[in-house]
Amino acid sequence: MKIEGSNGLVYDDSNPLCWITVERSQGQNFAFIQFVETRWPDQTKRYWGRFDFDTKAADIKEIMETGGKWPDLLPPSKKA
Repeated sequence: MKIEGSNGLVYDDSNPLCWITVERSQGQNFAFIQFVETRWPDQTKRYWGRFDFDTKAADIKEIMETGGKWPDLLPPSKKA
């Protein structure tokens, strides 16, 4: 799945720099997503927001364009 935002970010699940993790809290799902900057393909940006698996693509785009920023953290597979 490849999703491009109007803000120069892209989520491409075939790109190892892009990833998503979903956590559940207070009865809601929240996605934490790392996107690639299209102007500088080696740079990434991270945003989070509410997420529903039934509207995955739309929610990824919404998070990309209006989600909250979050700091540099290791991806789930690389946690200590």
